[in-house]
Amino acid sequence: FKYRHGVDLYVTVSEAIRGILIKDGIAPERAVCVHSGIDLRKIDDAPVRRDAIRAELGVPPDHALIANVAHMADHKGQRYLIEAMPAILAARPRTVCAIVGDGELRGELEALAAKLGVTAGLRFPGFRADIPVVLKALDLFVMPSHMEGLGTSVLDAMAAGVPVVGTDAGGMPEMVEDGVTGLRCPIKDAPALAKAILLDDPALGQRLAAEARRRVVERFSTDSMVDGTLRAYARVLAPDVRAGR
Repeated sequence: FKYRHGVDLYVTVSEAIRGILIKDGIAPERAVCVHSGIDLRKIDDAPVRRDAIRAELGVPPDHALIANVAHMADHKGQRYLIEAMPAILAARPRTVCAIVGDGELRGELEALAAKLGVTAGLRFPGFRADIPVVLKALDLFVMPSHMEGLGTSVLDAMAAGVPVVGTDAGGMPEMVEDGVTGLRCPIKDAPALAKAILLDDPALGQRLAAEARRRVVERFSTDSMVDGTLRAYARVLAPDVRAGR
């Protein structure tokens, strides 16, 4: 009832969600995608405090730092990142993973880390208000979601110039083009996640990060989002404008 009556146009944050609406019976012409955008200035203006952030998180100078930033809820898939950690640490013991954020699953995730024996390689710093600064201290950003509308924290990492590993969830492939703007793996697949994270090619990581930054600037800024939203409004209001109402 909600989606079939009284609405002229639906604006979705990803083509994936638009596809769901169409599959559920909404006429294609009544749904348009306007990707969520981020304020690039918040990323660009953030100071670089790489050494300070890493010291604060207890990351030794010779260790790589990977991180996920998200609410600790089931659909964000942090459990699969934790399940990937034994393989990651076996291959590269000088690695630390920070799961930044909080939520109802925090205790469960910490218990899983202890059960798998990877607590020493994990950090749970909780909620932080300085995410742009944290991103600039990372070597890799991981988003292991198994359900996602789009995922703007991925855009933040891409804008910060950090290589990204994501999944096939929802609208994420619209941001993370595998082998072009990041690496992508199937959902709920810890071994595949570990394999992507362990890719030993720094030059590739730099190329992916550079292209990801360009993609955000071109397609996922707040300016792009505003322009797309205005076009959607104009499309709906055009008959009234022509009639002088």
